[in-house]
Amino acid sequence: MKTLAVSTAVVLIITIIVLYFAIEERRSNVEQLNQLATAGNSRLPVMVDEVTRMDSMVADRYTLRFTYTLFTDSAAVDGDQLRRKVRDWFRESACSSDVVQDKVLSKGIPLVYSYRSFAGEPIAQYSFDESDCPR
Repeated sequence: MKTLAVSTAVVLIITIIVLYFAIEERRSNVEQLNQLATAGNSRLPVMVDEVTRMDSMVADRYTLRFTYTLFTDSAAVDGDQLRRKVRDWFRESACSSDVVQDKVLSKGIPLVYSYRSFAGEPIAQYSFDESDCPR
């Protein structure tokens, strides 16, 4: 009976230690995301092409969100074509960046891209994570 109590205590202690380090790592990741968003926002808004303005970068819980405004007729936006363009851009930039891979994607943090019209109406939102990177 004493051996069972000792074994149970050891398992409990190990579980507490593992949980502590998992919580600390997550807290550290959230802090890094907040710092990244703050640094990114210091340079925004910025036009990324002739019709797209990047407005903000926000660390939202365990997600990194980017908000864009499209200066074009929202009725003319093809959602499938926009998704392909955003996915291709994600693969070319985020997937090929060692920093983004190491600091964000490998930790299970998704990148969410939200697009709205110049009137502020939502157009589309896309979420990508490490599984969207070509292998």
